[in-house]
Amino acid sequence: MKRIADYISYLRRHPKQANKWRLLIFIALEIAGVCMVVLDAELPGFIAMIAGLVIYTALTLALWRCPRCGSSLPWRDVFIEYCPHCGERLD
Repeated sequence: MKRIADYISYLRRHPKQANKWRLLIFIALEIAGVCMVVLDAELPGFIAMIAGLVIYTALTLALWRCPRCGSSLPWRDVFIEYCPHCGERLD
């Protein structure tokens, strides 16, 4: 459990890494959902796609913040270099 907490703390200090993980998880679940729907497993496919959206939103709200000022970063700017509120460079 301590390793998970340490990694979450790391992701809060490095929002660009958190952004990569949230996009990777979202894309993986959406692709899995589409594959399930195509293979006639509609309900599990739709559940996987909805889970991907919910997890993406939760990770965005929890981790997509400036490590210096703590303010929320813009959702549309996935390749942001600086915090628009305080000017801190994002790693």
